[in-house]
Amino acid sequence: MGITELALGVGMIPLGLYLRNGLDLEPGGGVFIGLGISFGVMGLVNLLPIFPRPLGLRKAHALLLAGRAEGKPTGALVSEAEAQWRSQAAGARSLRKWTAGIGGVIGATSTGIGAALVLSTSRGAPRDEGRETAGAVLVGLGGALLALSVYQWFAPSSDERNYEAYRFASGRFKATPAVAYVPGGAAFSLRGSF
Repeated sequence: MGITELALGVGMIPLGLYLRNGLDLEPGGGVFIGLGISFGVMGLVNLLPIFPRPLGLRKAHALLLAGRAEGKPTGALVSEAEAQWRSQAAGARSLRKWTAGIGGVIGATSTGIGAALVLSTSRGAPRDEGRETAGAVLVGLGGALLALSVYQWFAPSSDERNYEAYRFASGRFKATPAVAYVPGGAAFSLRGSF
């Protein structure tokens, strides 16, 4: 995802400069420049290893091997790994909600200030292209940040998805429905654990 965002950012900045300077579309070029900057920054943030990595199979396996070497029973080791994974998923959810909320507030504020700058030119007054460009860049940055924040609020992280898939597959639920689409229809199955 980071490489895609970085590529979008690299492509949008020259487009914004062309719109602004080549076609004399000051606000439109500013929006694309702002979007390009925000996509580039988001791409770099996603590529940097600043977020905690998921528990993963190797780490869980190492945890089980270390516990076995200490003589712990397998059931206790599995419970310990599940608790660690559950805690990591809860932490990822909390971090996701906080960053999405803060990003949403900053994005909405930036979009509002940018729109006010673009629309504040009074009738009959000479155009202030610097103000319009700054407003358009703020609208682009704020719009991209707001869209990312809304996505981040609703889309679970990989830790959350993996833990929920594990819980679902490990038989913690009473009934597990499954639907498989086949040519000419669908097949339905229901697995129960009683």
